[in-house]
Amino acid sequence: MAEIINETLLVGQSTEGKHLSVEAIKFIGTNSDAPKVYIQAGIHGAELQGSLVIHKLIDYLQKNPPLGDISLVPQANPIGCNHKVGDFTQGRFDAMNGDNWNRYYHYDDRDIDIFLKTVPMNLSQCDLLNHFRRMLKKRLTDKLNAPLGLSRAARLDLSLQRIAVDADIVLDLHTDAHAINYVFSPQYAQQTAAQCFETDILLSLPNQFAGAMDEAIFCPWWTLWQKYHQQEAAPPIEAFTLELGNHESLNDQQAKQQMQGICRYLAAKKVIATTDFTTPTVSSTTIWPINQFQVFYAPVGGLYQWLCSPGDAIKESQIIAHCLQSSNKRSLPIVAPTDMTVVNLFSSAAVPQGTALAKVLIGKPYASQ
Repeated sequence: MAEIINETLLVGQSTEGKHLSVEAIKFIGTNSDAPKVYIQAGIHGAELQGSLVIHKLIDYLQKNPPLGDISLVPQANPIGCNHKVGDFTQGRFDAMNGDNWNRYYHYDDRDIDIFLKTVPMNLSQCDLLNHFRRMLKKRLTDKLNAPLGLSRAARLDLSLQRIAVDADIVLDLHTDAHAINYVFSPQYAQQTAAQCFETDILLSLPNQFAGAMDEAIFCPWWTLWQKYHQQEAAPPIEAFTLELGNHESLNDQQAKQQMQGICRYLAAKKVIATTDFTTPTVSSTTIWPINQFQVFYAPVGGLYQWLCSPGDAIKESQIIAHCLQSSNKRSLPIVAPTDMTVVNLFSSAAVPQGTALAKVLIGKPYASQ
C-alpha cells in the first residue's frame, strides 16, 4: 500500500473568522530520486472534471504506489466552488472584486537576475535546483506576509504556488465552456506532452508570463536555465494546463481516459512504474503556436442556434449559427470570418454582442503527433 499524508493548507478566512482551507493528498514515493509532482483542480469553481480525474488518480495510486512523491489537490478553490447563482457556478472570478482566480501567481524576471549574482556559475544541477527553490519560496512567503495584505485571489494563488514550487512537474486541471480537450505546454516540453496526454490539440507557449499557474512554474526555470547556461537549454521542470472538456459537468468515461493520459506522462517521466496505458485513445494531436489561438466575438446579439461543434474545421464564409433577434423578428446567419478550427463554444444560447462566442485556431498547425 502507498504511504499517504493528508495536508491542510489555510488560504483565507470567512466573515466569521473561520479558516478557509484546501486539502492536499500526498503520496510518498518509493524512490527519493524520482521526480516530484503537484496536480491541482478546480481553481475556477465551475471547472469540475479535473476533480473527478484526481479522484480516479488517487484510486490508481493507492493500488500502484508511485516512485516519486505526488501531491494532489482535488479542489483548489474553497470560495469559487461554492459561489452559485441559481443553477450556475460563478467561480471564474472573485465576485467581490472581479479577480480571475487563476491570474495572481508570482513571477518576476528580477528574481533571476538577483539570484544569479549570489550563486557561482559552476553549481551542480541538484544544488542549483535547491538554491533556486529556496529563493522562490522566500519570495512567495514575503509576498504572503505583505504589510498591506493581499486580495483573496492573490492569497490563494500564492499559497498554492508555494507548495507547487517544490515539484519537478506541475499539472493544473481546467475545463472550458463547451469544448474539446486541449493542453497548454511550454515549447520545450511539447513533444512528450503531445505523445502522452489525451488531447486533440496542444497549444505551444513561449517563455512569457500571463499570470497562470503553469507559466508561474515554467517561466522562472526557463529564464534561469537560459541565463545560467547561456544557451537555449530546456530546464528539468515542466508545467502544463490541461483543459478537460466542458465546465459544470462530469464525464466518467472521459475522466478515465484523461487519468490514463496523465499516468502515461508520469510513466514517461519515471514518476510511476510503466503502466498498461500505452496507447492514447486520441488518434492524433496537433500542435499549434499560441498566437494562432484566437477569440471570435459575437458580431450581433440574440439567441444562437449552433450549426457547428467543438473540434470542427470551418471554412471561411461557412454559416456556423443562426442568430434569432426578437426585437426585429429576424434570423441572421453567423458566418466564419476565416478558415478556423473550433476549440470551444459559448455555453449559453443567449448571447449579447461582443461576447467571447468561440475560441478558435486560425491557419494550420506546425506539427502533428
